[in-house]
Amino acid sequence: VFMMVAVLAALTANLWVVHPWLIALLAGPLFTLIGYQRSLISSRMAAKDARTDNLTSLGNHRAYQAALHDMILESDRSGKPFSLALVDVDDFKQVNDVYGHPAGDNSLMVLAKLLRSVSSAEAFRFGVDEFALLVSLDEMSTYREMEELQHRLAKIDQPAGTTTISIGIATYPQHGQS
Repeated sequence: VFMMVAVLAALTANLWVVHPWLIALLAGPLFTLIGYQRSLISSRMAAKDARTDNLTSLGNHRAYQAALHDMILESDRSGKPFSLALVDVDDFKQVNDVYGHPAGDNSLMVLAKLLRSVSSAEAFRFGVDEFALLVSLDEMSTYREMEELQHRLAKIDQPAGTTTISIGIATYPQHGQS
């Protein structure tokens, strides 16, 4: 796009010197360029939206499947293990029932922010109160990271009370080949 604009700018300068009214001939290419840019931006936004959870801005299940596939291939190539941590918010239905859905949404956004901050990890939202972390660490290092995550979550004061989570960890390839 930059190259096309540079060429059109040079062409505009030359047309101005020859006959200024010839610049009107550039209207078609300029409108085409504008349409192309809008289409490109719209398609990139649609692709991002298709892979992102709209509440938490974490990756969704589709993005998780692609990232997991890539992590398995990378682990097979490099020989380095990685871990999958499945995170479930405890008694989340009760939070929604007692405090309301806005408070529940706030709890999920707080948790998503914490999940995003885990080093060497990519976070995804699976369902209403289920998350996944693909962590580029072995089992014990991932365990320590998840334990720290639980401690940090317990320290956060929320209107709906303290949010607790349950976490399951599996490491590839020690715990499974697929």
